[in-house]
Amino acid sequence: MGYLKNKIITILLFLAPLVSYGQWSYTFTDPCTLNQQTIQMGSSDEIALNYFGNVQTFTQPDFTDGTFDAWMTLVTQANSANPCQGVTQVITNNANAIIVQNTITVITNIMSVLGGDMLPQALSASGVPVAEAIDNANKKKKKKKKKKNKSDEQSSSSGSESSSSGSESGGSDNKNNENSSSGTSSGQSNGSGSSETSGGQGNTGGSGTSTGGAETATEEESKEGALTMSLANSVSNAIDGGDADNKNRGSLIASGDIVVIDNQDNSNGRQVKVVGSITHANTKQNRIKGALFTYTTVTNDFSLTFYKSWINPRRTFNLVGANTTMTDFNQNHLNTTTALETFKFGKKKFTGMIGTNFTIGKLGKRELQNLSAVSGVHRNFRVSPKITTSALILGVYSPFTQYYEGKWWDPGLLIVPFSSWDIQITKTFKYNISFTGVWQSGGNALNYQVLTGGKIRF
Repeated sequence: MGYLKNKIITILLFLAPLVSYGQWSYTFTDPCTLNQQTIQMGSSDEIALNYFGNVQTFTQPDFTDGTFDAWMTLVTQANSANPCQGVTQVITNNANAIIVQNTITVITNIMSVLGGDMLPQALSASGVPVAEAIDNANKKKKKKKKKKNKSDEQSSSSGSESSSSGSESGGSDNKNNENSSSGTSSGQSNGSGSSETSGGQGNTGGSGTSTGGAETATEEESKEGALTMSLANSVSNAIDGGDADNKNRGSLIASGDIVVIDNQDNSNGRQVKVVGSITHANTKQNRIKGALFTYTTVTNDFSLTFYKSWINPRRTFNLVGANTTMTDFNQNHLNTTTALETFKFGKKKFTGMIGTNFTIGKLGKRELQNLSAVSGVHRNFRVSPKITTSALILGVYSPFTQYYEGKWWDPGLLIVPFSSWDIQITKTFKYNISFTGVWQSGGNALNYQVLTGGKIRF
């Protein structure tokens, strides 16, 4: 035991100089963000710094004798006409990338609760589209009519045979046979039986058989009427929200996803983002609201978004409003308001989107304001009864960004393609996998993302 203790002490004494050797650091204030930056290095190491595109190598004495501070001041003065241009572009692109990814999540959540589209179709109470429900009802009515006609033919044939047998056994004349036939016809048409009794047993038998056929027809007509009324109630519930006894209280979907982000600029490396959301639609499916949160590792970013959509009575437009608060729990805090309008075009096969974002907040000790425009197009595809896919592409353009002493900067256009695959596992659970990324207009990829998770309908 004593030997082991002495061994540990010896190792610690040996490592102590190495630990102190690697703990040298230098802290300075970044002129762009006004954030505190810390440089760590050894006493004999050199470190290369990139500032405003100017690269310079420094050793430890350069930080203590003022060489580093003088270099930063010189570079800042030389770039005073366009200060922090590169920093502003990166900040704007990162903010827009987060905003558009949240917008895509909001869009897909609304599509999920509406059955895969941004604009709902009228649904029956069972959740079947009205056109399909009417088609199914017509098919059932045709089948029941065929059964009814076949039953009537059998009843008529049985009645005629019974009437003929009764006439022969009762010795009735041709006139009674005609009365019997008349009674049979009357029984088939209104189910009341024959009004004449002079036909004897044969007439009674014919009337009884015909009455049975009439009861069968009445029952079938009643079922058809009930089916038609049920369909009418379904359409009414979908359009008007149903009456007070309607148990359908709308749709509620909860989802959870894990996103792997591969940043191409190597500033943050590979990140993992956790996304959770809940979305609710009323029975009319013209008001949808929800909330989602995200957390991203490495940068320690957290965002909380509340959203709502308003669908007009004709179901031709869907206005989506959202508000997102983002923070890294340190010095960066942003709030973004989004307004997005969606509409159908191309024989209602495609959904177009156009909107705007306005961001305000602080990055470090400096204020940031960013205005961006968003536009895109979406379409659904059904691969199989249990697999659906959708393709979405959005473009984000920021004409104005105010940062660092009121200067304005145009970072160009961002392109965000998105492909989502839903696999139905049960009636209430779907597994989802999606692929997306962010590209600059010049063709450079900022990041690639793979999302996987599930959706549960309550």
